[in-house]
Amino acid sequence: MRPRLPHFVLLACILTVGACSDEATSAALDVEVSDSAGIPVRTFAHTPGDLPSWAIEPTPVLDIGSISGEGPTAFARVGSVALTADAGVIVADELVGEIRTFGPDGSHLRTVGGSGEGPGEFSNSIRLTRVAGDSVYAWDGRTRRLSLFVGDTFVEGWTPVNGAAVTNPTMVGDQLYGETTLNLTGIPESGMNRPNAQFGRVQADGSHEILLDTSGHERYLDIETSGGSIVSIAVFQTAFARGAFFTALPTDSTDRLLGGPNDRYVVHEWTADGQLSAVHRFPGLDDPVTDADIERARQRIMDRFDEPSERMRVELETLVGTAPEFTPAWDRIWEDDEDRLWMRHSLRDRVEEWFVFSVDDLSPLGRLTLPEGFTLMDVRDGRLAGRWLDDLDVGYVRVYRLADD
Repeated sequence: MRPRLPHFVLLACILTVGACSDEATSAALDVEVSDSAGIPVRTFAHTPGDLPSWAIEPTPVLDIGSISGEGPTAFARVGSVALTADAGVIVADELVGEIRTFGPDGSHLRTVGGSGEGPGEFSNSIRLTRVAGDSVYAWDGRTRRLSLFVGDTFVEGWTPVNGAAVTNPTMVGDQLYGETTLNLTGIPESGMNRPNAQFGRVQADGSHEILLDTSGHERYLDIETSGGSIVSIAVFQTAFARGAFFTALPTDSTDRLLGGPNDRYVVHEWTADGQLSAVHRFPGLDDPVTDADIERARQRIMDRFDEPSERMRVELETLVGTAPEFTPAWDRIWEDDEDRLWMRHSLRDRVEEWFVFSVDDLSPLGRLTLPEGFTLMDVRDGRLAGRWLDDLDVGYVRVYRLADD
């Protein structure tokens, strides 16, 4: 049986600490509790205002892009950016199916891939995992294939045996981890849908060794059927769609898995075989949904449509009927190369806010608000790389440096 998140056990222990705990110790800003099942639950009292404010240097150290429409620095759509060990960047240009490598000075070094469905080719959805040496793993969301390139050479590609999508792939040593979301089966009903997400090890033969199985990404299905068959299906995320996000971290003895559903600011920790080993709670970082948040979401929905339509009406009604008490706690999670865990807490009006934690005990270290239009995609050696959109939504690749304390 696959391990599942023991929500009911955890909730009982959190609500009745005195009944579940064998011992509790408190520090200035956190309480550590060990429950009767032997699973430590650490509760931090930090609020965002308690966290030191981090900053980046105002001028990017690397700025790659062009509006001329020609050459490797003109991107059709920047889908993913990864930093290399020598301070260069690798960029996935999704609309043309290419992966381009640039040096520390922004010079173009190589291009691999291409548009298509053959070996080493991509459709219009590419996600890069962390880069090891000159090896690049890239996930094609449309063909559902994971490809490996070493330098200029395509080495191999494989598709998960169950046809599921592998998202957020993470390399730990020579082991690839990833999350899969199960496909729809049968004829689902219209309405809110939250299929399970599964996280585990991805093997070279395309098999997925499932370690975790929990509530996945929330979405709304608008389905039209006729004669027992689906005629059309529209899928869209709700304004405050909750999900599940994971990452894998190396240790001296075994790998650690961190993440879980993002309904609240609670980070679960598992051993490499999928056994729950710790829970880290940050109730002071939970962000309540406000009337202003709902109005902004309502306006974004209306701005997407040239004129009122049935689809717009459905989205607006769904927004009102499904707004949760809290916004999703985070929707990105990864470790940098300095033993820090980065989690994107919010994205409002094209401005991202990130919280940073110590990998060792998940104690909060700081918070960082990024420039408007900049989407962070990788952190390495004090450098922050991602996509920047100008006022015309033209995409560029930028790399910033963290400012000194």
